[in-house]
Amino acid sequence: MTKKEENKLEKLISYVGDSVHEVIANDFDEEVNRTSFKKMRDYAPYGDTEVEVCQYVCEEDMEKFRENYEKDTDVDYIIEKLKEDKDFRDCVSELIKYITWNRKMEV
Repeated sequence: MTKKEENKLEKLISYVGDSVHEVIANDFDEEVNRTSFKKMRDYAPYGDTEVEVCQYVCEEDMEKFRENYEKDTDVDYIIEKLKEDKDFRDCVSELIKYITWNRKMEV
């Protein structure tokens, strides 16, 4: 295999990996958006009262969410999402073409 062919193959494999990463990351983000997290608030004095100066998600809630996402996200579910993802399908199609025309045939 020439250096040029190796580079092309590495790029195709990288594209497939990028597509898989994107599908999982998008699913994770969608799940974050659907989840209600407990918010913590910090207040500071303002004159003779207090005002809210920041809001943040409870660290324990975020950690629990991550544990549950990892535990509950099934590989088969992700594979089904990949089947529907155009970018992933295009990458795999390109990889099929590449292997078909560049792999040595041992006959």
